[in-house]
Amino acid sequence: MDYTNEKNYIKNIGKEGEEHARNKPFSDRNCGVLLAAISAVISLLPKRSLRILDMGCGTGWTSIFFSKMGHSVLGIDISKDMIKNAEINKKKEKLSNLDFKVENAEEMNFNSEFDCVIFIDSLHHCDNTERVIKNAYNALKKGGICIISEPGLNHSKAPYSINAVKKYGVLEKDMPPKLTRKIGKRVGFIKIKVYPREDSLNQILYSKEREFSNLSLLKRFFKNIKIKIIPVFLLLTLYKRYSGVVVMEKN
Repeated sequence: MDYTNEKNYIKNIGKEGEEHARNKPFSDRNCGVLLAAISAVISLLPKRSLRILDMGCGTGWTSIFFSKMGHSVLGIDISKDMIKNAEINKKKEKLSNLDFKVENAEEMNFNSEFDCVIFIDSLHHCDNTERVIKNAYNALKKGGICIISEPGLNHSKAPYSINAVKKYGVLEKDMPPKLTRKIGKRVGFIKIKVYPREDSLNQILYSKEREFSNLSLLKRFFKNIKIKIIPVFLLLTLYKRYSGVVVMEKN
């Protein structure tokens, strides 16, 4: 897959769309949900200075968060335009421990260079998922961890995903924890754990605009009841199947 549409995404969404992407998460109407998602990943990081590879970093907002925490960060993305905007954000923040690089995750060849590899809503845009996860495994030092936070089951059927595919021709696929764990084991990862995605909890407890594209069971419950404890219980029970954060260690 040549990812032409992914490479041209910034051009296709226009100047207004580019500005929105460059100013995420604060430009996004789901800012609270995005911040909840990254806070879960941050909480799962080892409590020491790390060398981090941020996969599919886009305009760099996640990389900037990790860098401001004191970690040394390399953010990669297949789109030159995304990286151009990431560099603008880096310059604005005056961060010396942050670098960006145009790189195809399916073709990268890092070897035992990073303490942590992170995917935040990026792996489901990759065609050859197993190759990407294998490359992430190779990029890690012994004892390093890979953190994968993806929208999960039924993401490809969500209206905004269908619209993105139709309008921009980008790849949108399901990446549930069960599949990620299976691939992770196959490429060599050990001690694989799955945690609930904090952004899903955020939508249940706080958001007025609930978009449970990957949690259709919870969506049906919200149509019939107003008691929040039941969907929270369901999420905490079913997250390993529907939508979770997967943490995998390299032996």
